[in-house]
Amino acid sequence: MMTFALSAGSAAHPKDTLVALPPRNNFDALRLAAAFMVVYSHVLRIFALGPCPVLQWSGYDDLATVGVITFFVISGFLVTRSLIASPTIGGYIVNRSVRIFPGLIVCMLWSALILGPMVTSLPLASYLSHERTWLYLLNIFLFPLQTVLPGVFEGQPRPFTVNGSIWTLSIEFSAYLIAIALLFVRGRKWPYVLALAIIAAAFFLNGMATNDKTLWYAMQSINNNKEDYFFWLYFQPVNAARFIAFFFIGALFNWIPLRFLRLDVAAILVVVYILTFKTSAYYPVHFIALPYIVMAIGVRHSRLADAIHRMGDISYGVYIYSTPLQQMAYYYLNGKVSPVAGAWISVAFSITAGLLSWYLVEKPALRLKRYSTRPEDPSRRATADMQAK
Repeated sequence: MMTFALSAGSAAHPKDTLVALPPRNNFDALRLAAAFMVVYSHVLRIFALGPCPVLQWSGYDDLATVGVITFFVISGFLVTRSLIASPTIGGYIVNRSVRIFPGLIVCMLWSALILGPMVTSLPLASYLSHERTWLYLLNIFLFPLQTVLPGVFEGQPRPFTVNGSIWTLSIEFSAYLIAIALLFVRGRKWPYVLALAIIAAAFFLNGMATNDKTLWYAMQSINNNKEDYFFWLYFQPVNAARFIAFFFIGALFNWIPLRFLRLDVAAILVVVYILTFKTSAYYPVHFIALPYIVMAIGVRHSRLADAIHRMGDISYGVYIYSTPLQQMAYYYLNGKVSPVAGAWISVAFSITAGLLSWYLVEKPALRLKRYSTRPEDPSRRATADMQAK
């Protein structure tokens, strides 16, 4: 495990420069709200209930995108604190990995080996021997993107898509890795965080202005069939830059005093944000307005937040299981109940899956963090400090 010190010489530990995080806050509640924004937008497509109203109003983003932005802002704020508090780079990576991968691995195994056999149009033996069944498990490694399981959800309103949420996880993990660069910065870190946010935002804005749809990919056909392929790599740099920018904007709030996060200002920014709908000012303004609104709400506390906190942090499970469960609900319920009733049933399934994922997989996996927080050997730290001079 790598053990680079987080500070050098006699400089103050960078953790001392961060704003104090209120022990009771709304971040769990906001993450769950963000997950339901994604659930809502996806259920409209899967049950053919029409376009997302927010997309029609804004002209740019649906509610799912706003939910993903909310996730990245909160993640940037909290993960940066974890990064600076971690004694080692290896410990930080372990902490991030045990939060993402256990839940993802179980979800992918469940999708390929339980859900797939239940709904595939292929004979079970053909399904289990098909290359795509096993290639789907490459999603566990984040950067390959396999959306198709053989014979699964072929004739539905959103055909072939087994999971429409996991593509953001590769961007999230990329932000975690980019953030490691902050450990090698002496003194104040916030100017570098600001620079990373500006660079990522500028890259996105330029990409939108030039209609840059570049895709980094490595694609391979199956059985020499050009129409049947899978991705070893699937990554859209312009789209990724947008969410990475929000991650580092969220990180920047670690150095902004809480007294500057005012609800009245947030309310004004909501109005300003809405006024930019269907205008060229939308993207520049949303980089300022949305993070401030999220953080102004997040650092406060509500009774609802207490109830959600007691329930557990189910937002990740809701997020990664919602699409396959919505597709499954449509598969079994289409024509038997109304689309709206089917949509509500699928939401109940998603909440149940979130609870099961948290209590059976994610929460137990977090115990692995104790192996990444062992006290650092003082002699090793001193050696690293001397080498840094």
